[in-house]
Amino acid sequence: QIPESLRDERRILQARSLFGQNKPDDALALLANDYTDPATRLRADITWQTKRWPESAAALDALIGPPPPDGQKLADGLSPLVVNRATALVLADDTEGLTALRVKFGAAMATTPEAATFQLLTRADNAGGLENKLSVMRRVSEVDLFKKFLERYRGQGGETIPTASASVTPPSVPQGQDAAAH
Repeated sequence: QIPESLRDERRILQARSLFGQNKPDDALALLANDYTDPATRLRADITWQTKRWPESAAALDALIGPPPPDGQKLADGLSPLVVNRATALVLADDTEGLTALRVKFGAAMATTPEAATFQLLTRADNAGGLENKLSVMRRVSEVDLFKKFLERYRGQGGETIPTASASVTPPSVPQGQDAAAH
Protein backbone atom coordinates (compact mmCIF):
# COMPACT_ATOMS: atom_id res chain seq x y z
CA GLN A 1 0.00 0.00 0.00
CA ILE A 2 1.33 3.37 -1.04
CA PRO A 3 -0.05 6.79 -0.18
CA GLU A 4 -2.63 8.23 -2.58
CA SER A 5 -0.44 11.26 -3.31
CA LEU A 6 2.35 8.96 -4.49
CA ARG A 7 -0.11 7.01 -6.67
CA ASP A 8 -1.28 10.30 -8.22
CA GLU A 9 2.29 11.37 -8.87
CA ARG A 10 3.10 8.02 -10.50
CA ARG A 11 -0.01 8.27 -12.70
CA ILE A 12 1.07 11.71 -13.92
CA LEU A 13 4.59 10.46 -14.65
CA GLN A 14 3.24 7.41 -16.47
CA ALA A 15 0.85 9.56 -18.55
CA ARG A 16 3.68 11.96 -19.39
CA SER A 17 5.84 9.00 -20.42
CA LEU A 18 3.06 7.57 -22.62
CA PHE A 19 2.64 10.92 -24.31
CA GLY A 20 6.39 11.11 -24.82
CA GLN A 21 6.16 7.73 -26.56
CA ASN A 22 3.57 9.20 -28.95
CA LYS A 23 0.64 7.46 -27.23
CA PRO A 24 -1.63 10.42 -26.42
CA ASP A 25 -4.81 8.31 -26.29
CA ASP A 26 -3.27 6.02 -23.66
CA ALA A 27 -2.02 9.01 -21.68
CA LEU A 28 -5.44 10.68 -21.75
CA ALA A 29 -7.14 7.41 -20.77
CA LEU A 30 -4.86 7.17 -17.76
CA LEU A 31 -5.87 10.72 -16.74
CA ALA A 32 -9.58 10.24 -17.46
CA ASN A 33 -10.77 10.20 -13.83
CA ASP A 34 -8.01 12.36 -12.37
CA TYR A 35 -9.15 15.93 -11.78
CA THR A 36 -6.16 17.11 -9.79
CA ASP A 37 -4.41 20.26 -10.96
CA PRO A 38 -1.31 18.45 -12.29
CA ALA A 39 -3.47 15.98 -14.25
CA THR A 40 -5.61 18.76 -15.67
CA ARG A 41 -2.51 20.71 -16.71
CA LEU A 42 -1.08 17.63 -18.43
CA ARG A 43 -4.44 16.93 -20.08
CA ALA A 44 -4.52 20.51 -21.38
CA ASP A 45 -0.96 20.17 -22.70
CA ILE A 46 -1.63 16.83 -24.43
CA THR A 47 -4.88 17.95 -26.02
CA TRP A 48 -3.30 21.25 -27.15
CA GLN A 49 -0.30 19.57 -28.74
CA THR A 50 -2.50 16.99 -30.47
CA LYS A 51 -4.89 19.70 -31.70
CA ARG A 52 -7.92 18.28 -29.90
CA TRP A 53 -9.43 21.72 -29.57
CA PRO A 54 -12.74 20.97 -27.78
CA GLU A 55 -10.96 18.83 -25.18
CA SER A 56 -8.21 21.42 -24.84
CA ALA A 57 -10.78 24.18 -24.26
CA ALA A 58 -12.47 22.05 -21.58
CA ALA A 59 -9.20 21.32 -19.79
CA LEU A 60 -8.21 24.99 -19.91
CA ASP A 61 -11.64 25.93 -18.55
CA ALA A 62 -11.04 23.66 -15.57
CA LEU A 63 -7.65 25.28 -14.97
CA ILE A 64 -8.97 28.82 -15.27
CA GLY A 65 -12.01 28.43 -13.04
CA PRO A 66 -14.62 31.14 -12.60
CA PRO A 67 -14.00 34.78 -13.51
CA PRO A 68 -13.04 37.15 -10.73
CA PRO A 69 -15.77 39.24 -9.11
CA ASP A 70 -16.57 42.52 -10.87
CA GLY A 71 -13.85 45.10 -10.45
CA GLN A 72 -11.19 42.59 -9.38
CA LYS A 73 -8.17 41.59 -11.42
CA LEU A 74 -7.55 38.17 -12.85
CA ALA A 75 -5.21 36.03 -10.75
CA ASP A 76 -1.56 36.09 -11.85
CA GLY A 77 -0.81 33.76 -14.72
CA LEU A 78 -4.41 33.19 -15.76
CA SER A 79 -4.67 35.66 -18.64
CA PRO A 80 -2.47 33.58 -21.00
CA LEU A 81 -4.62 30.55 -20.18
CA VAL A 82 -7.76 32.52 -21.02
CA VAL A 83 -6.23 33.51 -24.37
CA ASN A 84 -5.27 29.87 -25.01
CA ARG A 85 -8.83 28.82 -24.21
CA ALA A 86 -10.18 31.45 -26.62
CA THR A 87 -7.82 30.14 -29.29
CA ALA A 88 -8.92 26.55 -28.68
CA LEU A 89 -12.58 27.58 -28.86
CA VAL A 90 -12.02 29.39 -32.16
CA LEU A 91 -10.15 26.43 -33.60
CA ALA A 92 -12.95 24.13 -32.40
CA ASP A 93 -15.52 26.39 -34.10
CA ASP A 94 -17.29 26.73 -30.74
CA THR A 95 -18.97 30.11 -31.17
CA GLU A 96 -21.26 29.62 -28.15
CA GLY A 97 -18.28 28.87 -25.92
CA LEU A 98 -16.43 31.84 -27.37
CA THR A 99 -19.36 34.16 -26.68
CA ALA A 100 -19.66 32.84 -23.12
CA LEU A 101 -15.93 33.34 -22.58
CA ARG A 102 -16.12 36.93 -23.85
CA VAL A 103 -19.06 37.69 -21.56
CA LYS A 104 -17.51 36.04 -18.50
CA PHE A 105 -13.92 37.27 -18.86
CA GLY A 106 -14.12 40.37 -21.07
CA ALA A 107 -13.91 42.91 -18.25
CA ALA A 108 -11.16 41.05 -16.38
CA MET A 109 -9.09 40.55 -19.55
CA ALA A 110 -9.36 44.22 -20.52
CA THR A 111 -6.70 45.14 -17.96
CA THR A 112 -4.17 42.44 -18.89
CA PRO A 113 -1.24 42.51 -21.33
CA GLU A 114 -3.19 39.99 -23.45
CA ALA A 115 -6.23 42.26 -23.75
CA ALA A 116 -5.80 43.00 -27.46
CA THR A 117 -5.29 39.35 -28.37
CA PHE A 118 -8.32 38.31 -26.31
CA GLN A 119 -10.42 41.03 -27.93
CA LEU A 120 -9.37 39.95 -31.43
CA LEU A 121 -10.17 36.31 -30.75
CA THR A 122 -13.48 36.87 -29.02
CA ARG A 123 -14.90 39.89 -30.82
CA ALA A 124 -18.61 39.74 -31.59
CA ASP A 125 -18.16 39.52 -35.37
CA ASN A 126 -16.82 36.01 -34.78
CA ALA A 127 -20.34 34.94 -33.83
CA GLY A 128 -20.78 33.28 -37.20
CA GLY A 129 -17.37 31.62 -36.92
CA LEU A 130 -14.14 32.65 -38.54
CA GLU A 131 -13.79 32.24 -42.26
CA ASN A 132 -11.07 29.71 -41.61
CA LYS A 133 -8.63 28.74 -38.92
CA LEU A 134 -5.77 30.62 -40.58
CA SER A 135 -7.52 33.90 -39.85
CA VAL A 136 -6.99 33.22 -36.13
CA MET A 137 -3.28 33.03 -36.71
CA ARG A 138 -3.35 36.21 -38.82
CA ARG A 139 -5.21 38.08 -36.09
CA VAL A 140 -2.84 36.93 -33.38
CA SER A 141 0.16 37.81 -35.57
CA GLU A 142 -1.26 41.33 -36.06
CA VAL A 143 -1.12 41.85 -32.31
CA ASP A 144 2.31 40.21 -32.03
CA LEU A 145 3.75 42.42 -34.80
CA PHE A 146 2.42 45.52 -33.15
CA LYS A 147 3.79 44.46 -29.75
CA LYS A 148 7.23 43.80 -31.28
CA PHE A 149 7.14 47.16 -33.02
CA LEU A 150 6.33 48.93 -29.75
CA GLU A 151 9.02 47.02 -27.86
CA ARG A 152 11.62 47.92 -30.49
CA TYR A 153 10.51 51.55 -30.57
CA ARG A 154 10.62 51.85 -26.80
CA GLY A 155 14.03 50.15 -26.79
CA GLN A 156 15.30 52.95 -29.03
CA GLY A 157 14.37 55.53 -26.43
CA GLY A 158 10.83 56.31 -27.57
CA GLU A 159 8.16 56.50 -24.93
CA THR A 160 5.15 57.33 -27.06
CA ILE A 161 3.70 55.99 -30.25
CA PRO A 162 5.20 57.87 -33.21
CA THR A 163 3.08 60.27 -35.21
CA ALA A 164 2.44 59.84 -38.92
CA SER A 165 5.16 62.39 -39.69
CA ALA A 166 7.82 60.39 -37.81
CA SER A 167 10.10 58.18 -39.85
CA VAL A 168 9.66 54.68 -38.48
CA THR A 169 10.65 51.41 -40.12
CA PRO A 170 7.66 49.04 -40.32
CA PRO A 171 7.97 45.97 -38.06
CA SER A 172 8.22 43.57 -41.02
CA VAL A 173 11.33 45.26 -42.46
CA PRO A 174 14.55 44.80 -40.48
CA GLN A 175 16.49 47.95 -39.63
CA GLY A 176 18.95 49.00 -42.31
CA GLN A 177 17.30 47.11 -45.17
CA ASP A 178 14.79 48.34 -47.67
CA ALA A 179 11.55 46.57 -48.55
CA ALA A 180 12.72 45.86 -52.11
CA ALA A 181 15.37 43.49 -50.78
CA HIS A 182 12.64 41.21 -49.40
